[in-house]
Amino acid sequence: MNPRGTAYGYLWVDCDKKDVASVEQSLNTLISNTSHIKMDTYHAQLQSAEFASSMMKLGCYLFMAIVGLIGFMNMANTMIMNITTKKQEYGVLQAVGMTNKQLNLCLQLQGLIFTVGTICVALIIGLPLGYALFSYAKHMGIFGINIYHVPIVPIFIMIFLVGLLQIVLSCVLSSNLKKETLVERIRYQG
Repeated sequence: MNPRGTAYGYLWVDCDKKDVASVEQSLNTLISNTSHIKMDTYHAQLQSAEFASSMMKLGCYLFMAIVGLIGFMNMANTMIMNITTKKQEYGVLQAVGMTNKQLNLCLQLQGLIFTVGTICVALIIGLPLGYALFSYAKHMGIFGINIYHVPIVPIFIMIFLVGLLQIVLSCVLSSNLKKETLVERIRYQG
């Protein structure tokens, strides 16, 4: 009984799948003249739960995308600052014989180190944290979560995107560095 003096009760009606439509129609006919009885179906509740689950997934993926974008911007900032502070060193190395191909390889290897570090940290921290959140949701009965699945597809998508963004960033930074003359790079006083 709630504070207003009304009571709630539930009645479950189970039937064969082939009879669902006729039973639902019969029940709707029975309660059509009463305002205090409401009917809900398993399928409506299932659709509602699936919608809530998909909205939760969407919210989580949007949050992860924002965090990933911030992480990428941090990686880009680190690489840009690294190249800016080493611009004079790269100029001197090219003056004594380093080729553009070697410079590109150097920048790509630095980006690869950042990328591998980012992926390792994300997996080492993210997977246990995700499992801990699953355990909490299972213990609290949130959305009826009972089975943990390692998110293989999102992991591979993350690895692909971080790698792709690193390659693009390395190419852009390398082309920007090559636009300056060797003398300008050697004289750079950053």
